[in-house]
Amino acid sequence: MFHVRDRRTGSLFDPWAYLGPRRRKLLDPSWAGLFRKEILPHLPVEAVTSAFHARLGRPSKDAYTFLGALVFQQMHDLTDEETVRQLAVSIEWHYALDLPGESDEGEYVCVRTLLSMRQLLTDKKLDRLLFDTVTKNLASVFSVDTSKQRLDSVHITSNIRRLSRIGIFVRVITGFLTNLKRREPELFATLDPSFGERYLSPMGQAVSSMKTYALLSRVFAEQCGVVTEEGRETVAVELPKEISSASLQNPSDPDAGYSGHKGQSKVRRNAGSRRPRCWRTLFTAATRTSRPRRRWALRSSPR
Repeated sequence: MFHVRDRRTGSLFDPWAYLGPRRRKLLDPSWAGLFRKEILPHLPVEAVTSAFHARLGRPSKDAYTFLGALVFQQMHDLTDEETVRQLAVSIEWHYALDLPGESDEGEYVCVRTLLSMRQLLTDKKLDRLLFDTVTKNLASVFSVDTSKQRLDSVHITSNIRRLSRIGIFVRVITGFLTNLKRREPELFATLDPSFGERYLSPMGQAVSSMKTYALLSRVFAEQCGVVTEEGRETVAVELPKEISSASLQNPSDPDAGYSGHKGQSKVRRNAGSRRPRCWRTLFTAATRTSRPRRRWALRSSPR
C-alpha cells in the first residue's frame, strides 16, 4: 500500500525547535536546508503510486524519504550499507528529509528495501524525471539562465583487463558458443566438433562469459572485412589503424572505448549553465558514450 507524508503543508508548531538556534543556524544555510525547502516538496512521488495498491498490503516507506535517500546516496557516493546508516543516524539527512521524529519506522530502512526501491526507480525510468525535477528547481532558486550551456566531457576509466585482438575474438566466440549450447543444443550439435573442443575446453570455460550473438557480430564488423577474390569471398582482418576507437575493448564492458591519451574508458558528456561571475556550474544534462572525443562549445537551447 502506498504511503506518503505530506511535505507541502506547513506545521502549526516547529517540529525542529528542539535543535536550538545554533544548530539551526548551521543547518538552514547548508545543503540540507536547501533540499528541505526547495527540492523535497517537489520530488515526483506521484510517479511511483502505480506500483502499490491503494488499500491492500503493508504500507510502504514514505515516498519522499526513499526518493530523497536515493538522491543522497548518489550525491555522496555511498554504498547501500552506508546509506542505511546515514539515514538512521545523520541529523543532516533527517533535517533534509523533514524527519523530526526518532522512530525506526520513519528513519530506518533495511538494505533489501533500499534495493527494491532503487529497482522500482530503474524499472519505471524515473532517474531522468528525478534529475530534471531537481535541476529545474535549483535553476529557479539560483536564477541560472539555461539558454546558453557549456559542453564538457569527462573520461571514466574502465576497470577491465586489456585484451589483444585475438583475446577479444576468443572471449566473444566462447561466450556465443556457451549460450548456443545452453539455449539451442540442436543447432550447436550441427557445428563442427572442433569449435567446441577449441573454445569450450575446461580451461576456456573458466574465463568464458554469457554474451549474446550481437557481441560476435560487432567484433566481426569492427575487426574484419569480407574480400572477394576470383569469385570467392574470404575474411580479412582490418589494419590496426583502421579500427575505430569505439570498438569493443572487452566483452565484460561493451560500452568502453579507447583513447590514445586516457586508455580504455567511457566518456560522459555534460551540459551546464552558470550565473555571470560565478564559478559554480549547474549541470542540466549528462550522456554517456564510448567515443572518446572532446568538444567545447556554447549552444543556445530553449529554457
